[in-house]
Amino acid sequence: MNKLSKREKNLLIIAGAMAIVFVLWYVLISPQLDARGTLATEKQTLEGQVAVLEATAIPIEDYPELLAEITARFEEVATQYQPAQFTEDIDRLLTTSTANRGLTPSSINISQPVELTGDGTVAEDEAVPHRVYQVVISQSLTGEKGSLENYVDFVRGLEGVQITSFTYSSSDNGQSGISMTYVLNMIES
Repeated sequence: MNKLSKREKNLLIIAGAMAIVFVLWYVLISPQLDARGTLATEKQTLEGQVAVLEATAIPIEDYPELLAEITARFEEVATQYQPAQFTEDIDRLLTTSTANRGLTPSSINISQPVELTGDGTVAEDEAVPHRVYQVVISQSLTGEKGSLENYVDFVRGLEGVQITSFTYSSSDNGQSGISMTYVLNMIES
């Protein structure tokens, strides 16, 4: 059995060579071909994304015009807000406005100004040239009905104000009262 014929030796050599080719194919060549196919697909996807980005990109020559457009839009929006004020300044403004109308404040609560982001959420320390602040004001007043109506019109006329709640009451002695809560948006540039 130690002796193999020449034909058997040739068959064993051919079988061994085929086994080596088979192992090399599945261990080295096939994974490389699979990876090449995956990379080709990823390349096509990325090229498609680059084409979309290039199609939607704004040429650098258009940036000054775009910046001017954004600045004009900002200036338009900024006119809808009060200039930023400290809580003491807001208190002074409201106290003076109520006193000038002969109204008596029962209570007034002014929150600390909260900085907002563009989507209305509270801002973190961001380096922005224009800051938007929001203050919530709750106040109760008593006085004559006409003076109260005049004061409500004053508050409604302020830029950047949104009244969130309002209650009116009247009494037999001619005095009326209001309680209202409103949000004051202010801008600092």
